[in-house]
Amino acid sequence: MYQNSYHDNLTGLFNYRKLEKDLSWYSQDNDNLGIAIFDLDYFKQINDEFGHLNGNQLLQHFSEFLSEYLQYKNGNEPLNLYRYGGEEFVWIFDASHIGDLALFFESLQRQLKTMPWDEIDGRTISFSGGVGLLRHHHDLSSVLRSADELLYQAKANGRAQTTIETK
Repeated sequence: MYQNSYHDNLTGLFNYRKLEKDLSWYSQDNDNLGIAIFDLDYFKQINDEFGHLNGNQLLQHFSEFLSEYLQYKNGNEPLNLYRYGGEEFVWIFDASHIGDLALFFESLQRQLKTMPWDEIDGRTISFSGGVGLLRHHHDLSSVLRSADELLYQAKANGRAQTTIETK
């Protein structure tokens, strides 16, 4: 798909290499910056049961869904969306453009369920998410670590939900 060192070949999104570069580049003085990590629930089981080709197709569909939804909701802001690895995706965003973060991510989950590809053999596709906010940290790398920890909280609490930093 893309032959550039900053894009993931499967999804066309920015890749981990670009994320690392951007984390050091983004301004640290915008307290409204947030980082969300999305992880497709039970993706390994889907790969194991339906094969890697179907898994790859799901990753492509999910990345297209995220791109379209986030661009629509975020307006003219740049879409800083990355494939973090495997079935994980990262979004760096300005939270001041979102409003109520909990409602935003609940809406994203609901919208995912309306997609025609959201079921594989009767299984509904969902994601778990974690959201860290710069106003609680000194740098974006620690925001990313926090978002990752919150993602694992969301998975431990039953999946198909997003845990947002509130401290």
